[in-house]
Amino acid sequence: MTQEQVDKLISFGQMALEQGWYDKAREYFQQALELNPASFEAKKGLNQIERMLERRKAVAYARAEVKARTRPPLTRRVSSAINSRLRAWAIWLNDKRDRFRHKLVEMYSTLKNRLYKIRKPAIAVVVIIIVLIAVFMATQLYQENVYRERVQALGAEWLDAVDVASVTSRIALSGPVAELQRIRRELAAVEPPLRYKKAHEYMLTSMDYTLQGCYMFMSSSDPYSGQWYFEQAATYMDKATQELRNAGWFYFP
Repeated sequence: MTQEQVDKLISFGQMALEQGWYDKAREYFQQALELNPASFEAKKGLNQIERMLERRKAVAYARAEVKARTRPPLTRRVSSAINSRLRAWAIWLNDKRDRFRHKLVEMYSTLKNRLYKIRKPAIAVVVIIIVLIAVFMATQLYQENVYRERVQALGAEWLDAVDVASVTSRIALSGPVAELQRIRRELAAVEPPLRYKKAHEYMLTSMDYTLQGCYMFMSSSDPYSGQWYFEQAATYMDKATQELRNAGWFYFP
């Protein structure tokens, strides 16, 4: 085997290491050592991988200690509880939606048929108004259900993306941050019903603080940089949860 092949494998390993792909980088360096056991660059690359992994474990441990000391309002346990309530709502909604639509159409058809039998115009007008009000309220309820489903899906994606970002090294954090930015844009594009509007704004503010904390962490070598922004994000998510509770989000039939 030629030295050119060894150099090529070492170059591939360095590129993978810079991107944070430690397993792939280790594979390239080990292949280079198999071709040339005396390669100093390959051994150096494997040592760099070990140091990066140890540093990553140290940062994760430091973050865990900070979370244990500060105990932000929105811990993983609270997030899990919110997810379980949202999943319960989704199960109820999928089970009841078709039945709800069928009952609505049946009610409208029944009232329409009976309307032809009513002779007095005043009574007919009252019945029409009642039907219109019922249809309007049913439409509003359906729009709220659609909004809940969308927020539930985006909320689950956001929590997953935050979990990935929390264990990603600073050098490779741009990918998870881009995913968080995408989820934030999609939530901003959702039009909330009137009674969920304030909670919607609090959720967007919480996401903005989370992204700002990630930017601070990426631009600084201090492992505790951005902590204030993450605490603000937890505070506003707590406010959003309280607003949703006040609006009846967590009350299931």
